[in-house]
Amino acid sequence: MYVIVTDSIKQHGVSLFLVDRSKTKSSWWETKLSNNVLYMYNLRKALRICSKLKHNNPRVVTVEEARKLSNKNESIRDVMTMFDDHPFNINNSENS
Repeated sequence: MYVIVTDSIKQHGVSLFLVDRSKTKSSWWETKLSNNVLYMYNLRKALRICSKLKHNNPRVVTVEEARKLSNKNESIRDVMTMFDDHPFNINNSENS
């Protein structure tokens, strides 16, 4: 199985997975590998869909690679939340 992935422009190092729009209309991309992600069995079909995407390095990856990227996204999210709670964070509301 294959998944279409692109890089996030808002968060460095985070990958986004193309959502199956027949399952949800709330977004086009997700950071987690979930049931809403568009899973494809046919590599040619995945490459054809991917060729229509132009921005942020779209590519087709296997589900195993997508799982690794999803785990990497979670570790990045964990680190970012750790910094949100840091006392010297300038965005921390308690310092205001």
